[in-house]
Amino acid sequence: MCSTRTREDAFTFFPHLVRQLCNVKETRQHAEEEVGAFTKLIEAMGFTGTLKYNKWKIKIAALRMYTCCVERINYDDFFDKCSLPDTLNSWFLVAQLHVWMCLVRMRQEGREGKYMCRYIVHSMWEDVEQRSKIMGIDASHRKEGLKSMTETFYAAIFGYDEGILSDDGVLAAALWRNLFNCECDDPRQLELMVGYVRKQVSSALIYIIYDGEIFIIFLQLCDPDVCLFVMLF
Repeated sequence: MCSTRTREDAFTFFPHLVRQLCNVKETRQHAEEEVGAFTKLIEAMGFTGTLKYNKWKIKIAALRMYTCCVERINYDDFFDKCSLPDTLNSWFLVAQLHVWMCLVRMRQEGREGKYMCRYIVHSMWEDVEQRSKIMGIDASHRKEGLKSMTETFYAAIFGYDEGILSDDGVLAAALWRNLFNCECDDPRQLELMVGYVRKQVSSALIYIIYDGEIFIIFLQLCDPDVCLFVMLF
């Protein structure tokens, strides 16, 4: 479930969050949970041990988060402000950036978060394949394209991870390679996207609990006064 509210509405709806939104400097790291030898063994074999939350609920939460990455993001803003062509590949480059930001946040949630990351990425590949079919791309070209996108995605994840842990120059280089396809000549576009990513990762992706429901907050791309609330489960 997604809803869009102004920041003022957010403060009215969640008055206890004002201080968090204004003062938070970086997302909270969860203490590394202790995992037994048996759990480590079965997870190394590709299975998942007992989780804090129901696995079905985690899968639904992953689908909701991914859906917001593709349905609640104004892709035309990105195409316009970043001078990207309106193509499936450009859509994918913008989508993978937002998926990565979700993965950054969810990896901080221990084993449950890592399990959710798996299904966020799974949802993305299913969506990409369906979009390719709808566009009439034949099976052989679709397979080749998905292989190329998979390589692009994991290279981008590595680059973005390095960039967010480094200075703005390294992050700008990662965006130049992975979002702009090495074709950006306007430093203002890079500056805009570096600021956007920093803001999202450091202060926008915040968990909140209200009346027993778990939400996550995103700030909108080109309107920092608008928040997107995503109910996970």
